[in-house]
Amino acid sequence: MKKLVFLVVLAGVLLCGCSENGEGDVTEGAVALPSVTEIAVETTAEITLVEITEAEIVEKPQFEYDWQELYYQKMSENDWWGDIAMFNVFDLDGDGIPELMISHDDASVPKAKIFTMKNGELKELGGYGSYGWFAYDFERGYIHDIMTGQGQYISTIYKLDCGEMIEIISFYDVFDSWRPDGYFEINGEEVSSEVYYDERENYNYNYDNFISREYNLNPSEAERILRSSVGTEDD
Repeated sequence: MKKLVFLVVLAGVLLCGCSENGEGDVTEGAVALPSVTEIAVETTAEITLVEITEAEIVEKPQFEYDWQELYYQKMSENDWWGDIAMFNVFDLDGDGIPELMISHDDASVPKAKIFTMKNGELKELGGYGSYGWFAYDFERGYIHDIMTGQGQYISTIYKLDCGEMIEIISFYDVFDSWRPDGYFEINGEEVSSEVYYDERENYNYNYDNFISREYNLNPSEAERILRSSVGTEDD
């Protein structure tokens, strides 16, 4: 704004020094100056450019640990900010560095994506669950990847270990018009209903432990949660 005021005042001073003839023309020999409108347009464009640059700098917070920076960058990708998308940061494997979970939607199909740190780099572990959620066994560290629908129950249980997702066991059952008494599998092998339900009982989970959709996915919330998350630097 100081530049604009200075240029306008300067233009006024120079114009006052030029007398007009009877026909309203500027005295011969006067210096031609850009109009005030032209100066204002040019100066406004310069100010706008500076403001955009400053805004971009503000949107890139500085974090204490590399994993916080990498998680923030991942959440900023692909226009994931939005009212529906949510996330959580939680240590799934107990190594002192939390994992990042991003859930794009809470419709039936979308899974929650899990990211972890391995050897100082961000690693995507894939999508788990349905409706943007997956269940977590806090005592044993099991991740329940479950889908249900059309008479089917499909479940695979994983455990995160040293940056790798290890499959523990899988269950499948279906009830339909062809199999009214049900069909049952454990790890892809057909079993009786008695064996099936006895084994599934060993992997029951609390339906309240759906942890992948805890916080709205937006810049301020992402920065707040990352800064408050307990963790150390990745070795």
